[in-house]
Amino acid sequence: MEEKKDSTCTEQSDIVNNEECSTACEPGDNQEEQSNTDVAINPLEAKVEELEKSIIRVKADYDNFRRRTVEEKIQLSTFITAELIGKLLPTLDTFRRARNTIEKTADEPTLAGIDMIIKQFEQTLEGIGVEKIVDEPGTTFDPVVHEAVMSGENPDLPANSIEMVFEDGYKYKDKVIRHTKVKVVNS
Repeated sequence: MEEKKDSTCTEQSDIVNNEECSTACEPGDNQEEQSNTDVAINPLEAKVEELEKSIIRVKADYDNFRRRTVEEKIQLSTFITAELIGKLLPTLDTFRRARNTIEKTADEPTLAGIDMIIKQFEQTLEGIGVEKIVDEPGTTFDPVVHEAVMSGENPDLPANSIEMVFEDGYKYKDKVIRHTKVKVVNS
């Protein structure tokens, strides 16, 4: 009986070895397995490609967000600075009017003190980047930087030109903070 058992085991072992051999050696089966593997890899490659594209989009969105944030900060800074300067300009105007009013009655040290305040104020504005809009009589009226508060006739000046400046205008980074108030010549 033992011999029978051994022969049966040997036969079964041979069958298993033959199956392994036939499985490993059959060319058709190997291609099917490779085809199944390719089918399994293709969805993975597609998923990887999709994720790579998603990463590229997220990077681009982040770069756009960062650029927009920087631009918004610059715009906000410019806006706030222009608002502050606009609120300080009447103080400078008041010092100038005070200087003109007391010019004949005040002593020399008082006038010199007011002149120094005006000069320091103007230098501070220049240091920040504020530009005075300089207009002389005869300059062509430009509604972008001028505000006509009066109009009149003057035969010595061409039509649509400035005859008199009442209040100086100022710009900050190409933004008009205050328009120059002028009298315009009609034709």
